[in-house]
Amino acid sequence: MTDSLELFEQLGDTWGRARALGILAFVTVVQGDFPQAIALLEQGLALNRALGSKSGSAWTLGYLGNITWWQGDYSRAAAHHEESLVLYRELGDRRGIALVLHFLADVARDQGDYIRATTLFEESRALWRELNDSSGIAGGLMGYGDVLLNQGDASRAATCYQEAVIRFRELGNQSSLATALRGLGRAALMQGDDARALALLAESLSSFRERQELFGIGNVLAAIAGVWGVRRQPVRAARLFGASEVLRRASAAPMGAVVEYARDVAHVRAQLDEATFAAAWKEGKALTLEQAIAEALNDEAPANW
Repeated sequence: MTDSLELFEQLGDTWGRARALGILAFVTVVQGDFPQAIALLEQGLALNRALGSKSGSAWTLGYLGNITWWQGDYSRAAAHHEESLVLYRELGDRRGIALVLHFLADVARDQGDYIRATTLFEESRALWRELNDSSGIAGGLMGYGDVLLNQGDASRAATCYQEAVIRFRELGNQSSLATALRGLGRAALMQGDDARALALLAESLSSFRERQELFGIGNVLAAIAGVWGVRRQPVRAARLFGASEVLRRASAAPMGAVVEYARDVAHVRAQLDEATFAAAWKEGKALTLEQAIAEALNDEAPANW
């Protein structure tokens, strides 16, 4: 790909170079090198602006917004997405508008601004409905489900996740289905049904494992750790949190529902002294992928795992 960049530069093909930079940035993100991806995208953005390409600039800004969101830099993420949104509105690109509104809602949710997040998710879903885009509608339902779950409204969150599950099953979108099942499992746990929660999370984990999606596996392991925390197996839960951390960092993935994760960790930490908690977390970080999955799902494992 770097050879292609040099070739486009030699040919004076600014458009080709801008597109190649975007592709290379995607590859770099997969490899977990966010600073390099940002540098590539900023080069691409400069080229798109020089070309007067609103569509190319809007896409690049959206990607920059997502990367900075994953890094927890919410102010920069929001700024990138807001600029992207302006361009999509100028283009009259309703699909782009709906997508960026969803991204902005994600940022607002993770900052705890649930009123703004709700407004943005609703505006995004309205556009997806106008476009008759079932995948976009389902994605919005999941995002709003996270907002509700973070506020402790497990019943309404479960309704959102359940509709998303139905839609993603119909679409055959296995990755998004697994994510929706994770949300539904978390809602079940909050409603006090830890057995149903574990069953839903196990299904989600199996789906992510089948496709070796490390970010999904890591997030589900964290959710399952919450189940074992509720079941008073805090050492096992802390180990799973440690394993989850390794997987999420390896895949450069965002946590997802940040508030529920912090709540679960605090609940487990409160059941242990600090030295035991830290030791268990460290042990979890040393587990192989298969060991972590086995520990998460083995219902016969002793409580001191």
